[in-house]
Amino acid sequence: MSSTAPIGPSERINQIDVIRGFALFGVLLMNLSMQRFWLAPSGAFDDLPTSSLDALIEPVESVLFGGKAVTLFSLLFGFGFAMMMHRLGAVGADGQKTFLRRLAILLVIGLLHAILLWFGDILSFYALMGFVLLLTRRWSDRTLLIVGLTLALLSIPVTKYLCAFLFDKPYPW
Repeated sequence: MSSTAPIGPSERINQIDVIRGFALFGVLLMNLSMQRFWLAPSGAFDDLPTSSLDALIEPVESVLFGGKAVTLFSLLFGFGFAMMMHRLGAVGADGQKTFLRRLAILLVIGLLHAILLWFGDILSFYALMGFVLLLTRRWSDRTLLIVGLTLALLSIPVTKYLCAFLFDKPYPW
């Protein structure tokens, strides 16, 4: 077996797979919840017999799953990157080359999915952020903290400015 081949079942960390399963379930649940806005005319779900139950469940779902599943899945993406780089480095393989190849494949799949199926696809975004991750992997903790805090603090005003610049009416969402 090649040193760059995926790890075997005996080498997997079962707890990580369980957490990944919960994260994927949360992402699926949130995607299903959001699909209703695209699949039916506005107000169509208000006439369903379950609309009062939906009104109770929606805030609970939002608090329990909203953003958390995607955040957890993103954390696991970074963790998988670190584990892969560590494992490949330990056997003398070029982890960067393997990671770049996987990101390129992920980007192609994501772009095809976004173009052919659904414009809200996140795979392309994960691939693009993976390239950024690769560029920043040797940064010090201090540099990462400063850049991360700066981006977090500036993201809302920059997003508002860009939306105001790009859209001449209130934001489309």
